[in-house]
Amino acid sequence: MNIFRPAVLADARILALLRRTVWDETYRGVYPDDLIDQFDFDFHTDKVAKEINHPDHYVYIIEVRGEKAGYFTFSESHTPDENRYELHLNSLYVLSRYQRMGIGRTVISFIRQYCTERNFKSFYNSCNTHNKEAIKFYTRMGGRLFHEDSGHKEKIEDQSYFEYDI
Repeated sequence: MNIFRPAVLADARILALLRRTVWDETYRGVYPDDLIDQFDFDFHTDKVAKEINHPDHYVYIIEVRGEKAGYFTFSESHTPDENRYELHLNSLYVLSRYQRMGIGRTVISFIRQYCTERNFKSFYNSCNTHNKEAIKFYTRMGGRLFHEDSGHKEKIEDQSYFEYDI
């Protein structure tokens, strides 16, 4: 059984560890090896703590049979560039051994329900253009590619943007 629970400050280090593991599993060859190998746990722990404390950000831990399987974050859109979309799925990180178990589908359903309860009409997310499995997943979940920013010198900068109707 998958359980989402809101993250608390005490979870910040765990989320940083999950991020590092997912980067190693997913982005090796996309992100510079030095960025992954020299991952700054203190920096990322502080970054996650700020997200947890931010009133407009929502951070959830994903647990499977009592084990930390990943996490996701989202925020309501408040900037002029985001006015077309009412919610931004900022991140969805699931450890590889927990992928293809319906977790991502359940997260997208959770986001859709959140939007429905607030009468939001749409949401969006982005992912690295070179993360082909994620692109296939977001497309299967009903995401429509509406913008691709690729061709940068560094692959880490290439992003694909997906929109979803509620």
